[in-house]
Amino acid sequence: MLELYEIKIRFYAPSPALSEYFIRYYFLETIVSEAEERGGDESYSGQVEDTIFPEWATLRIYDGDEPLVESRSGKRVSGTNFIVAGPLIEETRMSIGSARQWGAVLSPLGWDQFVGLPAFDFANGVFDANGHPAFERFRDLPASVFTGDGDDKAEFARLEKFFAGLLGDPKPEEPLVRQVYMACLDPGFHTVSDFAEHLGLSRRKLERLCKVHFGFTPKMLLRRQRFLRSLSLFTVDPKLKWIRAIDESYHDQAQFVRDFKQFMGMTPREYAGLPKPILAVALRERDRYVRELDNGSRDWEWVPDLRTGK
Repeated sequence: MLELYEIKIRFYAPSPALSEYFIRYYFLETIVSEAEERGGDESYSGQVEDTIFPEWATLRIYDGDEPLVESRSGKRVSGTNFIVAGPLIEETRMSIGSARQWGAVLSPLGWDQFVGLPAFDFANGVFDANGHPAFERFRDLPASVFTGDGDDKAEFARLEKFFAGLLGDPKPEEPLVRQVYMACLDPGFHTVSDFAEHLGLSRRKLERLCKVHFGFTPKMLLRRQRFLRSLSLFTVDPKLKWIRAIDESYHDQAQFVRDFKQFMGMTPREYAGLPKPILAVALRERDRYVRELDNGSRDWEWVPDLRTGK
């Protein structure tokens, strides 16, 4: 008898020309056993289910079973091979059978370059890209990537070629958006005042920039990044106690629990008890991938250094 499922995931770095616009690509394959292989178990759904962290905007294309993706606010997408999530500060749920999937995570610079609409209009949303006018220029992406060869390296090359073909001139505010993005990821900034002073911006201008290009206020972005640094560390190494995983900028554990409920819609205890068939594998692979990068760069959104917790 087969196991319930097999999860394969690999991360790919964008080429230099696209590296500021895409944070990362990933290839995910889910192989789910058929119902008859489960001995007629009527409770078996034939699906892998997982909870997805808050994230920057992401394009996801599928070959095989089409997923169900649902946000906490009740937005629900199914029956399509191309789903776009806007920038998120809340968890989403995904259920999928046997499929090959590519994900391309857009940085705020990438959102401006390839979508070019205010990010706050898409915040906390999930969309069928095949039917939404904002994503019309991406419609041919699934057919361009999935040609039937089943070779993820060749698919990656076609993915990059597609995006390179859409690349235009830098947007006027790109230098400033880049500065805000890097400061947002810096764990040294704990307050909006520090954030604005570092950038030499008024709070009002910073608020506008963040809502238009990032989807949320600067205060919310700082809170989200602080929370994700803690959550990813615990998920990669669940033997850690929460008190050891939480970011040093939290005043106490109660403050962390409040953030947890806001960003994940549940308590840390409830989350710890959930199965994480995709996410646990993904974060371990992300940790390995980051360590192997030649330049030693660190993506503070997701994976802290497990040796130091920082």
